[in-house]
Amino acid sequence: MYEGPEFRHIISFLAIAEEHSFIRAAKVLHTSQPSLSAQIRQLEEGLSVHLFRRTRVGAELTEHGRIFLKHARKMLQARVDCVRETSPRHAHDSLPFRLGYSPFVNHTLAQQALIGYREIVPEGRINAYSECTARIMEMVERHELDAGLISLPIQAKQMSENKICQERVMLCMRQDSPFALPATLRNEEVSERLKVMVSPSQHPELYSRFKRKFKNAGIALDPTEFVSAPGEVQFLVKTLNCFGLIRESAPIDSDLVKRSIPNLDLSITTALVYRTEQQSPVLSLLALRLAQSCLRSVVPCKKQPMSADDSGQQSGIENAS
Repeated sequence: MYEGPEFRHIISFLAIAEEHSFIRAAKVLHTSQPSLSAQIRQLEEGLSVHLFRRTRVGAELTEHGRIFLKHARKMLQARVDCVRETSPRHAHDSLPFRLGYSPFVNHTLAQQALIGYREIVPEGRINAYSECTARIMEMVERHELDAGLISLPIQAKQMSENKICQERVMLCMRQDSPFALPATLRNEEVSERLKVMVSPSQHPELYSRFKRKFKNAGIALDPTEFVSAPGEVQFLVKTLNCFGLIRESAPIDSDLVKRSIPNLDLSITTALVYRTEQQSPVLSLLALRLAQSCLRSVVPCKKQPMSADDSGQQSGIENAS
């Protein structure tokens, strides 16, 4: 599903629309005509329409192009407003944007959030905190964090949930396990061996949702290990020779494998969550950028340490969801 154009596409489109020429627009943008044409082709393919009609004297907008022109100007103006309204507060008043992220989410997304914020607010500063979901939501509610990158669902009130991506949750097991072979798992086998689950104290809503989904699929659960960071899941799976739940995109050790859950299509949604009262265009645009990054590629779920310059301050908490 196409989630919308990137800023570079909008700028290229507006330049051609104003210059009525790919050649003149390329000169204005200090780029090559083939590069500019490629960007417009990407935009048109995403929208499934033609925006320009080439003529002997240049390029003119199609009917779809004229409709898109109105929205493109609004989108570009929104970006300008973000910089004008937010940059002084962050750059001059020294108030950094405070982002919390769960160790259970795809940590490449956390890094994309840092990069995306700097693109939207070039002079802004950002501090990142790694915490469990329950703690992140408490900090957002108490105005200690501006936003949280977490896994849904949550029970917090008066929160805006900007969904970023959705992916399957799978069983993780040792490669030498007899259940790793390509054969159908029985519900009883999953019930007996699935021991590693997301912590109910650190993300109670997600834990309850998982339990309910398994129950509806006829799979009784009796988990004994409660963690959420992918590395800890894999450690316990190898040590106890049991099953654990892990995101489909998470890279795993060579001696482990992933298997689909029988009779159950379990998924998890990552979202950027913040207080509804904020209504900040920066946060909406940041959520859009993260969603677009997920569409462009399947990013690995490997956690990479952030430098002090990138994160400002980190909690160092790994046992969180």
